[in-house]
Amino acid sequence: MKFKPFLLAFALIMVLSPAARALETPAKAALVLDYNTGTILLEKNADEAIPPASMSKLMTLNMVFEALEQGRLTLEDRLPVSKHAMSYGGSTMFLNTRDRVRVEDLIRGVIVLSGNDACAVLAEALAGSEAEFARAMTARAK
Repeated sequence: MKFKPFLLAFALIMVLSPAARALETPAKAALVLDYNTGTILLEKNADEAIPPASMSKLMTLNMVFEALEQGRLTLEDRLPVSKHAMSYGGSTMFLNTRDRVRVEDLIRGVIVLSGNDACAVLAEALAGSEAEFARAMTARAK
Protein backbone atom coordinates (compact mmCIF):
# COMPACT_ATOMS: atom_id res chain seq x y z
CA MET A 1 0.00 0.00 0.00
CA LYS A 2 2.95 2.35 0.56
CA PHE A 3 3.90 2.20 -3.10
CA LYS A 4 0.56 3.25 -4.58
CA PRO A 5 1.18 7.04 -4.23
CA PHE A 6 4.63 6.56 -5.79
CA LEU A 7 3.17 4.58 -8.70
CA LEU A 8 0.45 7.19 -9.20
CA ALA A 9 3.05 9.99 -9.25
CA PHE A 10 5.22 8.02 -11.67
CA ALA A 11 2.25 7.36 -13.96
CA LEU A 12 1.29 11.04 -13.93
CA ILE A 13 4.83 12.09 -14.80
CA MET A 14 4.90 9.61 -17.68
CA VAL A 15 1.52 10.81 -18.98
CA LEU A 16 2.22 14.53 -18.55
CA SER A 17 5.78 14.43 -19.80
CA PRO A 18 4.88 14.49 -23.55
CA ALA A 19 2.50 17.39 -22.92
CA ALA A 20 5.21 19.31 -21.11
CA ARG A 21 7.62 18.68 -23.98
CA ALA A 22 4.99 19.92 -26.44
CA LEU A 23 5.21 23.34 -24.81
CA GLU A 24 8.90 23.69 -25.61
CA THR A 25 9.77 25.84 -28.61
CA PRO A 26 12.89 26.69 -30.58
CA ALA A 27 11.50 30.23 -30.99
CA LYS A 28 13.53 33.09 -29.51
CA ALA A 29 10.49 34.30 -27.61
CA ALA A 30 6.99 33.05 -26.94
CA LEU A 31 3.98 33.76 -24.78
CA VAL A 32 1.02 31.39 -24.69
CA LEU A 33 -1.97 32.29 -22.52
CA ASP A 34 -5.14 30.45 -21.68
CA TYR A 35 -7.75 32.79 -23.15
CA ASN A 36 -10.39 32.01 -20.52
CA THR A 37 -8.27 32.20 -17.38
CA GLY A 38 -5.33 34.37 -18.40
CA THR A 39 -3.01 31.66 -17.11
CA ILE A 40 0.43 31.74 -18.71
CA LEU A 41 1.02 28.31 -20.25
CA LEU A 42 4.38 29.07 -21.84
CA GLU A 43 6.72 32.00 -21.43
CA LYS A 44 10.10 32.35 -23.06
CA ASN A 45 11.84 35.75 -23.15
CA ALA A 46 8.36 37.30 -23.09
CA ASP A 47 9.64 40.68 -21.88
CA GLU A 48 12.42 40.93 -24.46
CA ALA A 49 11.85 43.56 -27.17
CA ILE A 50 12.04 41.84 -30.55
CA PRO A 51 11.37 43.59 -33.86
CA PRO A 52 8.44 42.21 -35.89
CA ALA A 53 9.33 39.68 -38.57
CA SER A 54 7.12 41.18 -41.27
CA MET A 55 7.12 44.95 -40.94
CA SER A 56 5.74 45.40 -44.47
CA LYS A 57 2.80 43.13 -43.58
CA LEU A 58 2.11 45.16 -40.46
CA MET A 59 2.23 48.34 -42.53
CA THR A 60 -0.10 46.75 -45.08
CA LEU A 61 -2.57 46.00 -42.30
CA ASN A 62 -2.25 49.55 -41.00
CA MET A 63 -3.07 50.91 -44.46
CA VAL A 64 -6.03 48.50 -44.77
CA PHE A 65 -7.41 49.50 -41.35
CA GLU A 66 -7.14 53.18 -42.32
CA ALA A 67 -8.97 52.46 -45.57
CA LEU A 68 -11.70 50.70 -43.58
CA GLU A 69 -12.02 53.68 -41.22
CA GLN A 70 -12.21 56.06 -44.19
CA GLY A 71 -14.85 53.94 -45.92
CA ARG A 72 -12.65 53.17 -48.94
CA LEU A 73 -13.02 49.46 -48.11
CA THR A 74 -15.48 47.37 -46.13
CA LEU A 75 -14.89 44.00 -44.52
CA GLU A 76 -17.47 42.51 -46.91
CA ASP A 77 -15.85 43.82 -50.12
CA ARG A 78 -14.78 40.95 -52.37
CA LEU A 79 -11.48 41.56 -54.11
CA PRO A 80 -10.20 39.84 -57.26
CA VAL A 81 -6.94 37.89 -57.24
CA SER A 82 -4.49 38.88 -59.97
CA LYS A 83 -2.06 36.50 -61.64
CA HIS A 84 0.71 38.41 -59.89
CA ALA A 85 -0.84 37.86 -56.44
CA MET A 86 -1.49 34.20 -57.23
CA SER A 87 2.13 33.68 -58.25
CA TYR A 88 3.54 34.33 -54.77
CA GLY A 89 5.30 31.50 -53.01
CA GLY A 90 6.23 31.14 -49.37
CA SER A 91 3.46 31.78 -46.88
CA THR A 92 0.20 32.05 -48.80
CA MET A 93 -3.55 31.53 -48.67
CA PHE A 94 -3.25 29.53 -51.93
CA LEU A 95 -5.47 32.02 -53.75
CA ASN A 96 -6.17 31.70 -57.47
CA THR A 97 -7.49 34.04 -60.13
CA ARG A 98 -10.99 32.54 -59.93
CA ASP A 99 -11.29 33.74 -56.32
CA ARG A 100 -12.98 36.93 -55.13
CA VAL A 101 -11.97 37.13 -51.49
CA ARG A 102 -13.62 39.16 -48.74
CA VAL A 103 -11.40 41.82 -47.17
CA GLU A 104 -12.07 40.29 -43.76
CA ASP A 105 -10.71 36.93 -44.97
CA LEU A 106 -7.66 38.59 -46.52
CA ILE A 107 -6.91 40.34 -43.23
CA ARG A 108 -7.08 36.98 -41.47
CA GLY A 109 -4.84 35.54 -44.18
CA VAL A 110 -2.22 38.19 -43.49
CA ILE A 111 -2.44 37.88 -39.70
CA VAL A 112 -2.78 34.13 -39.30
CA LEU A 113 -0.97 32.76 -42.35
CA SER A 114 1.39 35.67 -43.07
CA GLY A 115 -0.08 35.38 -46.56
CA ASN A 116 2.02 37.03 -49.25
CA ASP A 117 -0.77 36.60 -51.78
CA ALA A 118 -3.30 38.22 -49.43
CA CYS A 119 -1.00 41.23 -49.02
CA ALA A 120 -0.67 41.57 -52.78
CA VAL A 121 -4.46 41.46 -53.29
CA LEU A 122 -4.95 44.16 -50.65
CA ALA A 123 -2.14 46.30 -52.06
CA GLU A 124 -3.55 46.11 -55.57
CA ALA A 125 -7.04 46.97 -54.33
CA LEU A 126 -5.81 50.04 -52.45
CA ALA A 127 -3.29 51.41 -54.93
CA GLY A 128 -3.68 49.61 -58.25
CA SER A 129 -0.31 47.85 -58.05
CA GLU A 130 2.23 46.73 -55.48
CA ALA A 131 4.67 49.37 -56.69
CA GLU A 132 2.13 52.15 -56.14
CA PHE A 133 1.21 50.65 -52.79
CA ALA A 134 4.87 50.60 -51.75
CA ARG A 135 5.09 54.32 -52.60
CA ALA A 136 1.92 54.99 -50.59
CA MET A 137 3.28 53.01 -47.62
CA THR A 138 6.53 54.93 -47.73
CA ALA A 139 4.70 58.24 -47.84
CA ARG A 140 2.45 57.16 -44.97
CA ALA A 141 5.42 56.01 -42.88
CA LYS A 142 7.10 59.40 -43.32
